[in-house]
Amino acid sequence: MYTKALRPVIAIPWSGLWNFLGVFTGGIAVAMGILKLVPLDKLMSLPAEVGAYMVLTVLLASIAWNLGTWYIGIPCSSSHTMIGAMIGAGLAFTWYYGGSGVNWGKAEEIGISLVISPVIGLPWPQ
Repeated sequence: MYTKALRPVIAIPWSGLWNFLGVFTGGIAVAMGILKLVPLDKLMSLPAEVGAYMVLTVLLASIAWNLGTWYIGIPCSSSHTMIGAMIGAGLAFTWYYGGSGVNWGKAEEIGISLVISPVIGLPWPQ
C-alpha cells in the first residue's frame, strides 16, 4: 500500500484473495520449505527454552527490520526478512552449540526461488 500502486480498498482484498489461492492451490509446501531451514532434530534434543529463544529471536529480528524499513519508507518483503532472520538464528545456533544450524541445501533452494520469482512477476513488454 505504501507504493500507492493500488488504493487500499482494492489492494487489501486483492492481496487476501491471492494469498488464499496460493495456500489453497499450493498447500503448505512453502511453509514446510522454510521450516526445514533449521535443524529440528537437533533442537528437539536441547532444552525447550533454546527453541523458544530461537523462535523469539527470529520474530523480534523480523519485526524490528520490517518496522525500520517501513519507517524509512523503503519496500521490504516480510518473508525475505523472516528467512534472513532464520538463517541468522541458525548461524548463532551453530556458533553456540556447534554442528550445523542451517540446512544450506534448503537455503540455496529458497534463495534461488526468491531471486527468480520477482523476475517472473515482472511486467514483460507485449
